[in-house]
Amino acid sequence: MSHTQMNQCYVDTLSPQSILVTIEDVGRLGGKLSEGLGMWVNYILGVRQQRAADGSTSSDYQIKSIPKKLPISVFLKYLRDNAIQLIVPTGVHDAEYLATHRQGIEALGVRFLACSDPSLYTTLDHKWLSYRWIVDSGLEQSTSLPLKEDTLAACRQLAESTFPKPVFIKKTCDTHAGAGVTKVANIQEYEAAVKNKAVPASSSDCEVMYMVQQGNSGLILGSQSSFYNGELVSTYISCAPGIADYGNLKGNFVLGPLNGKDVRTEVSVENRDHVASLVQMLQRIGRASNYTGMMDVEFFMPEEPSASVSILEFNPRFSGAVHSSLTSGFLEDYLDLLYQQLAPARPFASERSWPLIRSDGHEPDSWLRDYNLVKFYASRPGIVKDLQHLRIMKVLDRGSKVTEVGRNPLTALKAAHQTFLHRQR
Repeated sequence: MSHTQMNQCYVDTLSPQSILVTIEDVGRLGGKLSEGLGMWVNYILGVRQQRAADGSTSSDYQIKSIPKKLPISVFLKYLRDNAIQLIVPTGVHDAEYLATHRQGIEALGVRFLACSDPSLYTTLDHKWLSYRWIVDSGLEQSTSLPLKEDTLAACRQLAESTFPKPVFIKKTCDTHAGAGVTKVANIQEYEAAVKNKAVPASSSDCEVMYMVQQGNSGLILGSQSSFYNGELVSTYISCAPGIADYGNLKGNFVLGPLNGKDVRTEVSVENRDHVASLVQMLQRIGRASNYTGMMDVEFFMPEEPSASVSILEFNPRFSGAVHSSLTSGFLEDYLDLLYQQLAPARPFASERSWPLIRSDGHEPDSWLRDYNLVKFYASRPGIVKDLQHLRIMKVLDRGSKVTEVGRNPLTALKAAHQTFLHRQR
């Protein structure tokens, strides 16, 4: 189905104020606001929603930052008090939070799209854990090794055998738009990049902080996809800039029309064989993980005709390139799927056409001059001011049973991974 064959987006029949967009924890006083992509995704969803209103007056979706230790009772109270019907999680940790507390949230009649297994988010988001999962699932990724004190020699040997082709030193978690990825081309650069980054030999997979990954010559292709119970519903495929370059575009996203030069983040993938290969790989990923919701997956397409596409990395969340899909029908597919959770008896109008390749015949709407993030939020000062409303509620309730004692992040990471491994048996 092409992007021109779109049904009505049923979400647009609801009051926007009944839809909550969640973003990851922005920290106290919004100190981490610039790190997450949630504010960008909410802006793009707002642009889409305004266009759907077709000039008529319309309110915005609600948006809240979800603190990592937010007591579920505080969140449930907010949902009840604000008559929320649907939730759109934009990040990894807020999606995991919703999946963890699914029973209580759905008991209120509130619906969202998230995996049935909350620990899957940790496994896919952590680069070394995801590599292990890829191998165990029979999927393909470039040879990688964990950077540990007892693997230093093997890591160096992998690098030496790969040069002059590139080698990537990748941080395994908490990366944003390419930050935490170092590309090296010789042993001197390699030694400088791995210095003091190895964890003790006794460290578990969860505790691995960096990994060494073999590179090659070829293209980096991007995809943003929605899945439902393991089935690929809709995807938008494009050619993204290099990992490091994408991280350097953060300022350009903010500047929008004030950029000194035109900046484009995505272009079309013209090779139909490449598109077909990525779609097939996405279907394999969905079925292996039984994934539900939005996921960004980057692929590597080698130059050698005989070599097959491989997975570069997972981002189990919305893509920072979500703007490029505007007017293609991709976001409408996701929102339609979300709306269907309120009316499960209503059949999916597009199910017989899954997967929908929304990038086919669509020129990526990716010129940053066409977007004005600053103007959007400057005209809505209440949004930024009220982002931490839930954190304030938690403080007010601190003297009651609402208060929860948070776990050490590393302890939580280990526990989530162990849960995932247990469920895979």
